[in-house]
Amino acid sequence: MGMNFRFILALTAFQFAFSSSAATPVAKCESLLAGEVIVFAENAGEWSFNLKSNGVKNNIEEFSLIAQAPDVSTTPEFSVEFLLKRSDLQHHWDPSAERFPCSWTAQDSSFSTGLPIRANFDDEEMNVATWAVSDALNMIKFATRINMVDENDHGVKFRAVFFSEPSAPAKRYETKLRLDMRRVFWADAISDSVKWIADVSSRYPTVPPESAYWPLYSSWYVFRSNVTQDAMEREIERAAKLGMKVAILDDGWQRDRGAWAINTDKFPDMKGHVGRVKKMGVKYMLWFALPHVRKYSPVFEEFKDMLLWEGPDQWNDYIFDPRYPKVRKHIVNRLVELARDYGFDGFKLDFIDQFVMRYPDPPAKDNYKGCDTKSVPEATEKLLKEIRDALDEVRPGMLIEFRQRYIGPVVRQYGNMLRANDCPGDYMANRYRTLALRVISPGSAVHSDMLLWRNDDKASDVKRQIWNVIFSVVQYSAYLKDLPEEHKKAIRETIKFAEEHRDTLLFGRLIPHHPELGYPCVEAESAEKRIVVVYQSEWITKIPDDSKRVILVNATTADSLVIETKGGFKRINVKSGEYTELESYGL
Repeated sequence: MGMNFRFILALTAFQFAFSSSAATPVAKCESLLAGEVIVFAENAGEWSFNLKSNGVKNNIEEFSLIAQAPDVSTTPEFSVEFLLKRSDLQHHWDPSAERFPCSWTAQDSSFSTGLPIRANFDDEEMNVATWAVSDALNMIKFATRINMVDENDHGVKFRAVFFSEPSAPAKRYETKLRLDMRRVFWADAISDSVKWIADVSSRYPTVPPESAYWPLYSSWYVFRSNVTQDAMEREIERAAKLGMKVAILDDGWQRDRGAWAINTDKFPDMKGHVGRVKKMGVKYMLWFALPHVRKYSPVFEEFKDMLLWEGPDQWNDYIFDPRYPKVRKHIVNRLVELARDYGFDGFKLDFIDQFVMRYPDPPAKDNYKGCDTKSVPEATEKLLKEIRDALDEVRPGMLIEFRQRYIGPVVRQYGNMLRANDCPGDYMANRYRTLALRVISPGSAVHSDMLLWRNDDKASDVKRQIWNVIFSVVQYSAYLKDLPEEHKKAIRETIKFAEEHRDTLLFGRLIPHHPELGYPCVEAESAEKRIVVVYQSEWITKIPDDSKRVILVNATTADSLVIETKGGFKRINVKSGEYTELESYGL
């Protein structure tokens, strides 16, 4: 049922992305790489459009797009389209997808979901066409599809739809587009596009403190909302002995969402509790759902006319409207109080993607009285900046975690930890998501979703789960109290491995092979070292002929791996969940 529902949603998004193909052309330009690029708008009104190519360099072409009107008005929906007559657009890569669909699909980008990049590559893992837009704030809907020119000729049409959702009135809109058709490794093309967006929009990621790269324990999966002060202290003490240096107290510490009062029945001495955790040598973070306020919250009456949606969401949460300075001040002040009065070292800021404008827009009926902007994305960015600046005043370098899907250039300015979206117990989803985040987040500290397993799982399976996310900072949420000794040993060994090889694993060049096959093999290399993790049994791993130290990790269920070197093919005996150095084989 769930899979069918997701398919319907995907199909609906795809149909929407190409639903206005009969719209009127309002601007066009000749591209040296893509032929004719056209701007379409169905109801342009008094808005005029200008599109021009800024030239081609190294098989990369950039474009400038300007839309403007004589007076402030609602920006009309429009699209930018071009047709590539190629047969090697075999695979499409979506930064938010767990699987890798064919090229004819749709994806969304906004400040709180995805990022404005459409990437296609071939069976040899080489970039074919990566299309990027510099606007990472507003909603953009991307799509590609087969387009028949005549019965013997076809190509792939690329399309980006702008302002398909409610937006603030404006007088001018300007953005840039980039088409990269270099034959380079697919992930390099995407990472370069991310850096381009940062340069063009002047949205640079915050530099993570060292502690953003430390292994972390979270209360979420093991306790959910049933966490208590004593239980959490005991678990963090166990986590610290295993090598974890950061902990997150997730949902359940608060009496309400909105005022965010501490539940003193469960945490009678929060300040003392935080102090005791920090004496263990552990940084302590707190979960906080930024948009949420519930009807029973003591502040609901005060803010009931400053809500973004007229009704609650599926969890009975109403959504604060960040366009009101009073709302932003309330949220910022509560975070400052928690950091200052109790000593927390940072926050897991959740549900940023719920700051989304819907129809009807509540403050519009009063001409946005009390708001300092009509744009929800702009207001959300103001809120994130105000949070960061206020927390820096309390304690510089505080840890701020954001969760996939809000992982684009806008939020990366304000958070220093990016975590894969929830996928408890799912090895492959966690691998896909962490690798996607690594590709699109150069310079940021990427974290796995928290690992969870049963006490009767084999130690090799525990290790394999860790190896699946070893190219990120590993988060744990297993129940440590009754953990078997062999599981503790697996955690200690892999944490030691990750710390010893951090420069290569997290800061070296990442080479994730064949995303369309689920990343069967992933490499990271630094100047003197290469770490190769194999996830697919009987996968043939090619070992380059160079002088680098090679560490080969077996994350498969088999007890051997196959490698190819200049001397031919060799089968190496290495147990499931273990690793070996290839020097011992004379390679």
